Amino acid sequence: MLISDGFEEIEAISVVDILRRCGININICSITGSKIVESSRSVKITSDTIITELKELPGEYKAVILSGGLPNAETLRDSDEVISILKLFYKNDLTVAAICAAPIALERAGLLKGRKTTSYPDCIDESACKYMEEDVVVDGRIITSRGAGTAAQFSFTIAKELGFNKIADEVYKAMLYK
Repeated sequence: MLISDGFEEIEAISVVDILRRCGININICSITGSKIVESSRSVKITSDTIITELKELPGEYKAVILSGGLPNAETLRDSDEVISILKLFYKNDLTVAAICAAPIALERAGLLKGRKTTSYPDCIDESACKYMEEDVVVDGRIITSRGAGTAAQFSFTIAKELGFNKIADEVYKAMLYK
């Protein structure tokens, strides 16, 4: 998960939590140059790594995930390194996932053109994609979601798209989700 200052807490932390409960090794990667990252509501977390420490991408990684929040989503969108990573994962037929405002980075990378997608309202050019007002949208290896209220569903969808169906269903039930 790539994040920067101003990330949305629920969209980042709940995704990491649920994916780890599903047995998925997920690393929080700061793109700021510092392992300490501050959320949009002043919650500080320590990332697992920083972007300059990533080697041989995609390597062992099967997905890249972007949380929303401002200015995080704009920082992700404006980072040439992030855009390169998104394109690389997409080119290698790996999962690219973004929630809330973060699909603006996928849009800049050219990954949403003509594809089914969703986002927080009015964040992306809805005429350039097949925009849907669904909680979570999967189109091939691209997963998008609407916002904080859809973070759990987004997480379970990522887990299932990565092939963790059985454990995702078990975690879903254990968490008393819906």
